[in-house]
Amino acid sequence: MGFSLSWIAVPAAARGKLLDVLKLTPTGNFEEVPKAAASGINLPTGWYVVLRNRVEMTAGTSADLARLSRSIGVIACFVEEHVMVSWARGWSAGTLAWSVCHDLQVGLRHLEASGDLPPEYPAVRDRLLGKQDQDPDGADYVFDVPVALAERLTGFRHDFTPPSREDRRFEVLDSVRGGWRRWFA
Repeated sequence: MGFSLSWIAVPAAARGKLLDVLKLTPTGNFEEVPKAAASGINLPTGWYVVLRNRVEMTAGTSADLARLSRSIGVIACFVEEHVMVSWARGWSAGTLAWSVCHDLQVGLRHLEASGDLPPEYPAVRDRLLGKQDQDPDGADYVFDVPVALAERLTGFRHDFTPPSREDRRFEVLDSVRGGWRRWFA
């Protein structure tokens, strides 16, 4: 069993805007590990993350995130460990600014990167490609390039559980009139 999820991060001050775009509402219920269909968490890094289990964002979400990014930075990440596909994307000034993707079906060292990549990208890429070179027939380290980049930018990683503190728990989110179902496949 592996992870299959999408997450979207915005500066914490824009939490309400993101929830409005995704048509989500807080329930007041919390989980230490995000098992609900949709959940959100405030990070100590100043970012707010909405996580959606078992789905990838649709093109409709990308268009809305581009609009949202006119006034704030937006970062999204997708992880599908069953087929070893991952991507991270950043929106800024109303457009998709950058994208990094790995798909094991294309190849173990497959990595597509485009746009105005964050300055952290080369170091993340080089470190993980170096690990792949040391273990060419073992683990898929390239899969982690988009994930590690998104983590460096926001402080969030899907397979890390924050310390158990009340302010570090995931709040279960619910759809407002079926809203998030339209934004995620």
